[in-house]
This record gives sequence, C-alpha cells and structure tokens, in this order.
Amino acid sequence: GGGGGGGGGWHAWRCFVASPHHGNNHHINPDDDDAIAAAGGGNHVVGGGASVVIRNPSEDTSPYAMFSPASIVNNFEPMIPLMRIHNYLPSALIALVGGMSSQGIHALAHPTLLVVIALSSLVALASCLLNSYFDFAAGVDQEGPLPSGKVSPEKALFLSFVMYLACFTAIAFLDPPPLRHVVAASALITVVYTPLLKPATAIKNVSVAFVISAAAVAGSLAATAGNWAAVAKLPPIFLFLCVVAREIVMDITDVEEDADANVRTIPVRFGTHNAARIVEAFLLSAACILVAGASLAAPHVLGQGLVGRFAAMGVGALAAHSIGSALTMARSLTRVCGGARVGTTEEEIKNKAQLTVDAIMRPVGAGTIALAYASSFL
Repeated sequence: GGGGGGGGGWHAWRCFVASPHHGNNHHINPDDDDAIAAAGGGNHVVGGGASVVIRNPSEDTSPYAMFSPASIVNNFEPMIPLMRIHNYLPSALIALVGGMSSQGIHALAHPTLLVVIALSSLVALASCLLNSYFDFAAGVDQEGPLPSGKVSPEKALFLSFVMYLACFTAIAFLDPPPLRHVVAASALITVVYTPLLKPATAIKNVSVAFVISAAAVAGSLAATAGNWAAVAKLPPIFLFLCVVAREIVMDITDVEEDADANVRTIPVRFGTHNAARIVEAFLLSAACILVAGASLAAPHVLGQGLVGRFAAMGVGALAAHSIGSALTMARSLTRVCGGARVGTTEEEIKNKAQLTVDAIMRPVGAGTIALAYASSFL
C-alpha cells in the first residue's frame, strides 16, 4: 500500500488521553479536546491521518500488565491477521528449496538448514507485524485489529520486538559466517524497511526482492556448510527478478494513493507506462534465466530414469507456460498503461495490474522449483 512511511508512525505516539468509555474507530481532530473526550477509549485515527490511542483510566497500563506473558498470550489470536500468517509456509519453502537446489534430498540431513527455515519464517511474521504497526500509526490501516481496538499497538510492537530479539539471538550463533551475514542482513532490512527504505524510489522494490531471494541463498549456504562456490545461483536470481517485477506492478495498482501520499514509487516518478516496460524487462530476464537453467541441466536430466525425465519435463513445461503467461499479461498491461485504447481509465489500469500480479506469482513457484531441480545436477 501507499502511505506507510515511517515519519507518520513516530508522530502517532504524541497523544494519550484518559476517557471513561471504549469505542470503535473514529476520525477525530487531535486539537479538539471535546471530540477526544467523547470518542471513548481505543485506537483512533485523527484528522491528519495519523493514529492516536485514547486510554481508559481503569485500564492497568503498567509495563508488567501490558507486556506480561499472560497478556501477550491472551492477545495473540487477534494479532494473527497482523502477522499475515499465510506467509509462514512460503517463507519456509523458499529456504527449503534453496537448500535442496544445492544438495537435493540430502539437504534435509543438515540441522542448520532446519534452523534457517525456522528463522526465515519467524522473520517474515515479525516483519509483517511491525509493518502492520507502522500502517496503523501512519493512518493507512483504518479497519484492522489495531484501529478497532482489538489489539493494543504497544503489545503489537512489543511482540514484534520479542520476535526480532529471538531471531537476532539465534542468528548470532549461526555458522558459518557467510550464512550468518546473509540472514542478519535480510532480517535487518525488514526492520528498517518501512521507516527508511519504503519511501525511496526503487529501493523498496529491490529490498523486498532481496529479502525473499536471500532465503533461498541462506538455505543453500546452510546445506553446503557456507561454501559460496557450491551455492545454487539460478533459483535466487530468478526469484529476485520475478519479485521485483511483482512489486513494481503492485505499485502501479497503488499509483494514485502513492501520488497523493507523496510516495515516490517508480510508477509515480516515471509513469505507469514506463513502469510496465520495466516489468517486462525483468520478466524477460527471468525467462532467460529459466532457459539457461534448462539448457545446463538437460544433459544430466536425460541421463536419469524414465520417471526422472518425465518429472523434469513436467515441471519445466509448467514453469515455461507460467512465465510465458506472465510476459503476455505484462505486455497487455504495457499497452493499457500506454493508452493504446482510447478512453482507458485508471480503474482499468488497476484491474489489469492486479491480474498481472496474479500472473507473475505462478512462475515464482514453478520456475524456482524447476531451477532448483536443475541446479541439483550442476
């Protein structure tokens, strides 16, 4: 989404007002004391767009009461949507596929790979929780558990801190050093993403792609005991290119909101037509990586048994079809954004961009698995 910058997040904590009632989400003027008093307790969105927390005087806001283990456990269920827990499995699978791309099924014999899989998933959940807090604080999220008062923003922020603390503590004991550096850099990027990287043109897209593709690199490093020479290169490169393309298309869907919020994304700075052309270039590069992987692995695959050859052909065909469909959809998006048809509306561009996002997600999975299988022979 467009407006989740860091400045509004820190500004949001300036106002804590006692009130005898609890209520739902309201838009209030931060300078209107009567409106604040009448709004009731809970989390509210002020007129300027940032968020304000109004406290019930009977609520125990001592550090122990707010952040005790029992309090966190009782509030964990409402926090699940904030963590976007559906990202847990994909994050784990990327690290697993990265490990198997270097060592095949034997990668599962490396305990370090299992640790990396767990860390990759935990970082994904912690980063989503932290980003949800920033979105609430900046006034972007006006309907979720935070603005409705189901979850205290302090508790969400505290749980995110605890999750990151656990991650960085585990990372400090990771061996070998190259693996530790990759995982630490990835986790650190997720911490500073919203306040520092998200407002920067193109940096936000590259940062997201790096974090996702780094999970595959970390898995490969874990399975090869930190041997850079043995790390499978093609799957993370393919993943990086596809994710950058997806992120730019997502910015096209949010171009109006981002422009209003002065978020200088690629579509805002260079126009949706040029942004769509960049997407095509990244997807075409990803297709070239896919072809290169198939070409390098073909002699080895042909030496496999009948089942192995058919499995490789099936996965390869699925990957080729999906990347072809994504390229076709991206080309269609370029034509729509370029105004090839008279009377093209912003809503049509947004709908076409959303279809393109869905089309890009298919080769992300199929192509990464195909390249991981190919890389296991190289």
